[in-house]
Amino acid sequence: MRYGEPVSQTLHPYYDDVTNEQWLYAEVIETTPAAMRFHVSTPDGLDNILAKRIEHHFKTLKLDKLYRSQAAVELASIRVHITGLFENVAWMLYVTN
Repeated sequence: MRYGEPVSQTLHPYYDDVTNEQWLYAEVIETTPAAMRFHVSTPDGLDNILAKRIEHHFKTLKLDKLYRSQAAVELASIRVHITGLFENVAWMLYVTN
């Protein structure tokens, strides 16, 4: 892939409409703490150049790493919230019995 070729460019926010197709996927990794992994899988009917640009965009901008770190923050927040709810319910059950 040479610089300047259509497939070596990242997605253009106005001209590359990729909103009608699912191409970004996430996988939950069941560890403690939980984590996520993100990857690209372009649909079969998508234009070949656009598919390659999506993949190039994802790799060049290191979106897996960015999305993983953002997901880790969100998952930690959800864990704190759920733990708090559980402790409140446990306390309520203890007090009422």
